[in-house]
Amino acid sequence: MRRLHRLPQEHVLMHLLQSHLEESYIPKKVLAAIPIDVDQSCIWQKLESEFDPRLLPALWLHDLGLSLDCNNNIINNGGSLVENSLSLRFSWKSFLGISHLLSNDVELKSLSLMRVLEDLPQYLVQRFVGLNYLYHSAPPPKQIGFLFHDSPTFYVPVDQEVSQDELELERLVSNYISHAEDGEFSSILITKQTARFQYIFNRSPQQSFWRKEESTTFFDSLDEVPLTKEDFEFDFNSFLSQPHGTPLDKELAATIVENLHQTPNFTKYFHEAKCIGSNHGDHYDWRFFKQLQYSEYEKRTVFHMLVRAWLQFARNSGLKTWLAHGTLLGWYWNGLALPWDADVDVQVSMSSLVTLAKEFNQTLVIDTSSLDLDQGIRSYFLDVSPSFFSRNMGNGANTIDARFIDTKTGFYIDITALSFTNDSNSFEFDGTSGKGKELIRMLDPNERNLAHTFSMDKENVRDILKGLREHYINNRTIFNCRNDHFYSLQELHPLKFTCFEGVEALVPLGYHRILAREYPKGLTSKFHEWHSFKPFLNLWVPYRVCKKDNYGNRCFDKETLLELKYMRQIIEAHKLQNVANSQRQLRNGFKDEETIRELKLSTFRMDPWVIRRSHIIRDLISAQ
Repeated sequence: MRRLHRLPQEHVLMHLLQSHLEESYIPKKVLAAIPIDVDQSCIWQKLESEFDPRLLPALWLHDLGLSLDCNNNIINNGGSLVENSLSLRFSWKSFLGISHLLSNDVELKSLSLMRVLEDLPQYLVQRFVGLNYLYHSAPPPKQIGFLFHDSPTFYVPVDQEVSQDELELERLVSNYISHAEDGEFSSILITKQTARFQYIFNRSPQQSFWRKEESTTFFDSLDEVPLTKEDFEFDFNSFLSQPHGTPLDKELAATIVENLHQTPNFTKYFHEAKCIGSNHGDHYDWRFFKQLQYSEYEKRTVFHMLVRAWLQFARNSGLKTWLAHGTLLGWYWNGLALPWDADVDVQVSMSSLVTLAKEFNQTLVIDTSSLDLDQGIRSYFLDVSPSFFSRNMGNGANTIDARFIDTKTGFYIDITALSFTNDSNSFEFDGTSGKGKELIRMLDPNERNLAHTFSMDKENVRDILKGLREHYINNRTIFNCRNDHFYSLQELHPLKFTCFEGVEALVPLGYHRILAREYPKGLTSKFHEWHSFKPFLNLWVPYRVCKKDNYGNRCFDKETLLELKYMRQIIEAHKLQNVANSQRQLRNGFKDEETIRELKLSTFRMDPWVIRRSHIIRDLISAQ
């Protein structure tokens, strides 16, 4: 009886929680500068002082929607529109809420650099250095791209001369309030603004002004994605000798010329948050580093959203990208990232890397593609190394060509391009070096395991390998990254569709062979990095969990079962696909089109920021 009495009250609580969770509250100091009366509830008074990463993107979308709608009316009435007539003002300080981070960090609040260097733990030094750089020195992104779930990505240039500041925020809020419906003065909904903007954007007669991709349906008509030799070639000397008619080509040529003098030993471009006495900072970009340790759930959620954003961005942009290294191995086992992996690895064709460098370098991608935007949004910074055009290892400091970086944590996706080079000629086939053995396994098309026959007939084996290498080089069908991982066209082509972390991805045709040579025990061993694979659950779990249950059918660990609940749909989708035994497109492994839609639009993990905010709101409601 008591339970029935409480039920309506619980429904009211959930309704209030959801309502407040969806709202992004406008700061009191901004509203104070605008002559308007606002209902200042105690919940608003608490939440308006908390940094909300959805607020600025929501105001941007509202402002851009008004401008775009105005442009549409001009064009529809016979007027003309100047290309790129829209732009945004930006500062990392406002976008990331750096003032909130510093004001809430007691240890960093009023420190001199000398005290930081002398007294603070290494991770706080790195945190301070990154925040200080973003606050004072970091250039703004060149453009901002908004990812939507059923529309082309919208790109708007960033004003490089004027920064976003409090006055600009007041302008955005004032503009919003002047067009807001009754009662919508103290908050804004990112879901509503996203839907409104998409409606305006989709009916714009000049849509191509603000989108990079020719068509978001490029891959829809394909059963598989072909790769050709031309995809892996870029002659920068030939490119520099040609006339450059577009501003993007001129800018790319200038970047190459500016960095040519460093060839082949370029200064290291990408830097990590190195902390003395720990290697945990090695997998965070130093600029966006916040802390060393995250909970297992938070880490997996960050990677889940990071992967989904990259794959959608790449697909919308027509980039040829596929899963690689440990990420490909994680896909092989269950369609998920390996839980112990500290980053994500993807490869791209050389032509796609040139596209990234020319059209998307220094782009801030704001992911509004989830249908559940009350769960929060995340943003990612795409950064391409200025030495991308050089395809040699050099001093080994720049083996990564680009990174797609989560701006909240500093976690990233490593992006490496494959290209045709003569680097394989530098290997002498002595059978001792690790990379040499990997190259031998790649050259041997009949799996004769020549890598282990040196003791029998070294000279004969060397002659066979040299002949195979010469064949690939003459046909220009051997490719490598700047870290000298080698691949043949026949094992890469064609790329096959699959599902990874719940979104459509691509893998090489010969993924099994590629993995077998890079990870000799990776396809068979169910024990790795203090984890074991439970076939019944189709999950990797820590050794300490269900030690005596190798199969997993008697594992009742709460965290493991919760993970299975979150990821079951992805794991089941992965089971339905079998690249090795099917000659048809992997999309056909899905049960139906509705399954594809659900996977593409669902976010399987809730943003940790939203979880923390919901706890604050619940406590405030309960206290009323």
